[in-house]
Amino acid sequence: MAAHREAMAFVATCLLVLIATASGKRTVTTKINYKCDIPECQTGYNGSFANLVYVRAQEESDVLHYAISTIHIPTILVIHTRGDANSQLSVNWEKLMNEEEFNNDSISVSDSSKVVYSYALVFTKLHEYNDTSDAASLSSYPVWNSTKRVVRDFNEFEWMEASAVKGEENSFVFNSTMWTNSTVNMLGQDAPRNYTPSLSFTFRVYADQSRETRLPHLLYNENGTQFDFTLDNFTPAFSMSRFALELAVISDSHKEEMSIKETKSIDDEYTPGIFRVTNLVTRPKDPVDGAFIQWKPVSYQDSPRSRSVATSVKSYELGDTKNVTSLLKTSLAYAYFSDAMFTDSMNAITTNISFGLSKDGSYTKTNYTSWTASVGYGNPPMDKVSLLVIGVISAGLGIPVIIIIFGGLFVCIRKQRNKNYRQLQDVSSSYPQNGEST
Repeated sequence: MAAHREAMAFVATCLLVLIATASGKRTVTTKINYKCDIPECQTGYNGSFANLVYVRAQEESDVLHYAISTIHIPTILVIHTRGDANSQLSVNWEKLMNEEEFNNDSISVSDSSKVVYSYALVFTKLHEYNDTSDAASLSSYPVWNSTKRVVRDFNEFEWMEASAVKGEENSFVFNSTMWTNSTVNMLGQDAPRNYTPSLSFTFRVYADQSRETRLPHLLYNENGTQFDFTLDNFTPAFSMSRFALELAVISDSHKEEMSIKETKSIDDEYTPGIFRVTNLVTRPKDPVDGAFIQWKPVSYQDSPRSRSVATSVKSYELGDTKNVTSLLKTSLAYAYFSDAMFTDSMNAITTNISFGLSKDGSYTKTNYTSWTASVGYGNPPMDKVSLLVIGVISAGLGIPVIIIIFGGLFVCIRKQRNKNYRQLQDVSSSYPQNGEST
């Protein structure tokens, strides 16, 4: 008996090890303003801080290097190296802050031959449009119509010093207090300067895989990061303002058509009523060695998040980067890829993500919008029906089936017993009773 218990314990241990190995876990370290030795990191430049956060996520000899920054323009740069457990990111701060040397190896890794794949997500523009028709569609308001639409380049924003999120490991936030040129152009020279954070990006890098506790409860794994984009009391330009975020995706792969697709899920346990997940994949033919951006088509009009303040998110067709070349040349992606990012050796696209649904009151109803997305390496996480849901379904379907089966068996047994009883009565009645002659 003891030997049997020991064998069972050994099998259980092996299964746990296999599960842990399959799920993967990385050692994650976060360093804000990594090895920065210039004044701009402590005091800022032109009213804006030089923020660069280096996150290193290691699994044996496989390392993901995240360089996330608001220098010039918000950017997530990810470099995947394999075969060198000691691989490190190198940042030349002097070159990074010098526009003439910005693309001259400002960002690199210790051994470039170990790089497997690299990609970048660049936040290029913030679109605002006056949705007087309540269409909740950016396409309904052409960019040339300045009376209905305002476009702000992200290199016009001023950024506060990056800070860690209290109580959350490997999480940090970039806050913007205002925009510069756009404020003057739209509201005039005497417009009050808003020093309260009104636009922010919050990032979370994970060591393993699970599901985020916050709505919309996106899945995450050890190969990615999630970010929240939030507008909170951002001064609108119109009475019926809605916003859209323009993104550029740079992929270190030969020209290959990126794709953006919606997948359906039967599981609404975590986000009731949301049965769709959107995936932008950089290498559709080989997603294992590519990158993805994933989100659910929902944003929130107030904090804390809840179903009652949820509204829609709309994605648009993928386009080229011709109209944002000058912005991309100020991004951290350019500091690493240099001019190669504009050649056939790489792939680059832009797309827009707009927030809002017809009859939701627009942004001006609450002066608040928040949206969450994941950025990662490899296949995007897929929603699966949880054990709880399987248990509920099994109970809902299984109990009636069990009742029917046992009920049928009971009826059959009862009938058989009654039949046997009648047969015994018939047999007993055929024998002579006491006092009767044979």
